[in-house]
Amino acid sequence: MTDSRYDFVVCGAGPAGSAVAGRLAEDPAVSVLLVEAGGEDDDPAVGNPEMWPLNQGTDRVWDFTTAPDPAVNGRVLPYAMGRVLGGGGSVNVSI
Repeated sequence: MTDSRYDFVVCGAGPAGSAVAGRLAEDPAVSVLLVEAGGEDDDPAVGNPEMWPLNQGTDRVWDFTTAPDPAVNGRVLPYAMGRVLGGGGSVNVSI
């Protein structure tokens, strides 16, 4: 970060945040800062869709869960939200 002020700050470098930041940055009159809490997406489990389950329980995902759901006998299910460049699209088989 070289500036102390930006016209736009986009939080999250997932598919939506990256697209929004890219579109905003097309205007040379504005400054845009894109921030991501996670790290780089250079792990094989991110690049190979067949390995996507290996992202679960790592620092590449926020460790969220659902609320207990009576429709599945009150179970609490993992809810993987990406904490990496590319966001959920990087850790959820690119969807």
